[in-house]
Amino acid sequence: MNDLISALRQFITRDLMFVLGGSYVLIALFLHIFGPVAPPQDTSGAMFALWLGTAYVVGFAVQECLSLSRIITTQPVIQPGPIVSRAYSKLTKTDWESVTKELERESHQLFEAKAGDREYENYQRILSLKQIGTAVGSCLFVTFFLLVSAAWRFQSLVLYAASLFALFSSIVLLLMGWVKGAQQVQFTVNWYRYNKDA
Repeated sequence: MNDLISALRQFITRDLMFVLGGSYVLIALFLHIFGPVAPPQDTSGAMFALWLGTAYVVGFAVQECLSLSRIITTQPVIQPGPIVSRAYSKLTKTDWESVTKELERESHQLFEAKAGDREYENYQRILSLKQIGTAVGSCLFVTFFLLVSAAWRFQSLVLYAASLFALFSSIVLLLMGWVKGAQQVQFTVNWYRYNKDA
């Protein structure tokens, strides 16, 4: 039962972010094509399921495409740049400590094998916040361009304002994704240093 609850919680906090991010992109695409008009009135269960499925795929695809461009990363951040390491220090109130790939791999393997429930839940929280940054942030980044195009095409100040909000939000969330990727590494390495001889 606990495993089922844990899996459901992970779906809500992670996979749902693909649906949310993909929905932003789909709405912006709708506005780009049709302009600021009333949305379709079909609210049947089949249309809702189709929307959820499409939004999930779009959200996942956008995240993966942007990870190839290095705008975001879905991997643990072992060597953060100066902006990410500075943001990490500000948000966590600790300085970034240099980590090798071998140490990261070894600490992660031991953590997966021996971490207690509380440590594992804290680690999963970091991953969930990282997912918000990478999935929603990348989708808002794409949404920005679609909204700017729609605003220019239909000369809408509201869409221009929405595009600026999408840009600002995407920058904040993308940075959070990088910082949480770095925190993910430091969390397991710190746990490893305290527990490797236990």
